[in-house]
Amino acid sequence: MAGLLYAGRRLAEDMVSTLVFALIYAASGHLALAIGSGVLIGVGQLAWEIRAGRSVSAMQGVSLFLVAGFGAASLIADDPRIAMLKPTVIYAVIGLAMLKPGWINRYMSDRARELSGDVAYVFGFLWAALMLATAALNLLVSREANAATWAAFIAIFPVASKIALFAVHYLVQRSVARARLRRARSAAAPSNAEA
Repeated sequence: MAGLLYAGRRLAEDMVSTLVFALIYAASGHLALAIGSGVLIGVGQLAWEIRAGRSVSAMQGVSLFLVAGFGAASLIADDPRIAMLKPTVIYAVIGLAMLKPGWINRYMSDRARELSGDVAYVFGFLWAALMLATAALNLLVSREANAATWAAFIAIFPVASKIALFAVHYLVQRSVARARLRRARSAAAPSNAEA
């Protein structure tokens, strides 16, 4: 679970620049200010990592590249919707990566895999589906809604949906693991009593 929380925190950190862009654009309507703020946050995050002696992850670099690239394209075209598409790209890439069977195993202990690895295997695909659905919804909202509606969507839905799926995933996997552990102990108890 610690690994999954760590991964979730890192993903949230990678989305900060997008959220800053969304909130500033929704509040001010000033495209250049919103894009500049998002890029500044992204550069600041990279500088913080380097200053702390940590290596810069590929996702952080890609996130900054996407903010700057989509931001520049938005400024050139004078269309904020181009920058609003960045989360679609990120969630689609992550969702496609999560389609790899068993990707979630690295976030589980050996014991957890032994007791409920099959459950996690299924949830790995549910996580992929959620990421791909988020990408599709962001595409739809960024094309059809105004900036304030999109800002509310990007600030609430991705976080809330992932917290909800995490809770369901954790509770189901934990329940299955506990039930299987109880059954294994019950099956071993009579043979121990006979000895």
